[in-house]
Amino acid sequence: EGRALGYYSSAIAESIGAVGTAGAHGVESRGGWMQAQTSFNKQWQLNLGYGIDSPNASQILVGNRLRNQTYMGNIIYKLNLNIGLALEYRRLLTDFRNQPLGNERGDHADLAIFYTF
Repeated sequence: EGRALGYYSSAIAESIGAVGTAGAHGVESRGGWMQAQTSFNKQWQLNLGYGIDSPNASQILVGNRLRNQTYMGNIIYKLNLNIGLALEYRRLLTDFRNQPLGNERGDHADLAIFYTF
């Protein structure tokens, strides 16, 4: 929880409201990220995560971003000590203040090959 966190790539980039508005001294925001990780054995690993960023609605102008949420899951397979494969899915949700038809939903999938040194 904090104020004017948009300067730190948080609070949906909502830092300071217009002069004369409730957010003029810094928009208050709450949020966080949690992640669970488990390894089935030395080769297989699973990660699940959820994050939310939610500024104080009364300090956000109508039409501006009100809340971001992210759900993600990935599975990693290590071919050997240095090389691995990863498959990740991420669901992104953005809500706008008093603009429900403008709310956005997005899906993102990645396949990666990585080298660790």
